[in-house]
Amino acid sequence: MHAPVPASSAVEDYLKAVYALETRLEGPVPTNALAARLGVTPGSVSGMLRRLDELGLLEHERYRGVTLTAEGRRKAKRVEQVRADLMKLATELVGDRDFAPALDLMRDLLRFTAFADLVERRRRLEKSD
Repeated sequence: MHAPVPASSAVEDYLKAVYALETRLEGPVPTNALAARLGVTPGSVSGMLRRLDELGLLEHERYRGVTLTAEGRRKAKRVEQVRADLMKLATELVGDRDFAPALDLMRDLLRFTAFADLVERRRRLEKSD
């Protein structure tokens, strides 16, 4: 069993990018392609890919690239759905104005909620022991 996946924008960004590239390339995503998409160095990508592999979200095959696991794909799709829902809500709230600040606030609230859920689950587990 893998450790719980921390809610972070970096994890979300990598999952979204791998999902998009994997879909477009119809196969494993090369590290360099992922680095270019995210605007980071290939060395930075390698470190995060190891972490995501350890979390069971993707499989990293040296010299071939990465592919999402079923869990990684599920999380990537969920991130995309939440993003689309946030965009719709932000548009409804602020109309045609720049809604980036509203999106940032909503994203932070979602992360806080996810963290609060994790704390509550942990408390329940401790009580049941």
